[in-house]
Amino acid sequence: MKKRLMLCMLSAAFVSGCGQKSKPTIDNNEYILSLVSEYSFSKFNLKDLIDATTDIPKTIDLCDVKRIVAQSDPEITITCSNNGMFITNESAKNHIRNYQKFSYSRDPQHSDKMSYTWSNNEIFCHLTVDEDKDVFQLYCA
Repeated sequence: MKKRLMLCMLSAAFVSGCGQKSKPTIDNNEYILSLVSEYSFSKFNLKDLIDATTDIPKTIDLCDVKRIVAQSDPEITITCSNNGMFITNESAKNHIRNYQKFSYSRDPQHSDKMSYTWSNNEIFCHLTVDEDKDVFQLYCA
């Protein structure tokens, strides 16, 4: 018990608190959301990631990237989870509300989970934010 308490006290200088969940910050929200635009994620054009014929990055800015081709329709999923990103539904909605054909909905079974969709001539994207699980997932096809 003493060792655990001592370790906790020593680590307190590096984290916000022992056994306490960090609180969402505006910086975290703005950083990860700044990676998402109507046409791109980070410096990568979403259409290029979807249509890539060669390997794509396994991660982009600490987010896992998965590309699959199902029935010749390629799609890409970018997942950022449990990384202390703390994206809020309000900040996500405010960030993408000006995208073309934007809409959003709340998961009726999970009040902390919302979905946002938008499309343009090239792609359809679906962003899911689950505040409770600290999961941010962008799907585009």
